[in-house]
Amino acid sequence: MTVRDLITGALRLCGVLASGESMEAAEAQDALQTLNALLGSWNLEKLLTGWDVVHEIPCTGAASYTLGPGGSVDVPKPVRVSAVVWRDASGKLDRALPMSDEDAWRENPIKTLGGIPEAAYYEAEHPLGLLSVWPQPSTGTLRVYAWRQFEPLTLDSEVQFPTGFDRALRYALALELAPEYGRALDAMTLKAAGDSLAAVKRANVKPIHPSVPSDAPGMGAGCDARVGFLSGR
Repeated sequence: MTVRDLITGALRLCGVLASGESMEAAEAQDALQTLNALLGSWNLEKLLTGWDVVHEIPCTGAASYTLGPGGSVDVPKPVRVSAVVWRDASGKLDRALPMSDEDAWRENPIKTLGGIPEAAYYEAEHPLGLLSVWPQPSTGTLRVYAWRQFEPLTLDSEVQFPTGFDRALRYALALELAPEYGRALDAMTLKAAGDSLAAVKRANVKPIHPSVPSDAPGMGAGCDARVGFLSGR
């Protein structure tokens, strides 16, 4: 399915296009702009973006690394980082790093310290996100679990969505487009829009696992998110 197909379906739901009718060029560009704005807002909701994307950063001893176009990790800038794991140089040991909050990170009196990392902090600054770790390892790899981001689409982009997502997006786009054409969606369409979006969110709910105690194999002092000044607790 192309983005053009998706938009055409949304306009049919609005009653703007009849079956078999095509969009005009200006109409298609306006709807594309609305679609990309909608996806941009969905980037702020984990239950809509779904899964995390893992980025790997070789450790250099630096206090921080930039994430975003042209950064240390040249990817779309993550809105949020869910987790950071340090993997040692042998690749045999993973150490989960508790994510610090802003207050705890700011109050840390020792900003630069080499060694095995115990905590991480992410700031979604503009235009690049900033990932900091403490202490700063010079070996191994940081595995950064970042929220997946929807990137801007073009009319002829081929898109493949998880089961049920295309329906939810088509109905959501119809809701966005209808006021631009002075249309009001009927009750059945509104219900279908709400139901399809709720189904996507339910599918993306992750089970909650108990925290790993700090004395578990592969962990260490400071690894339990409930322990240490950098945890903010």
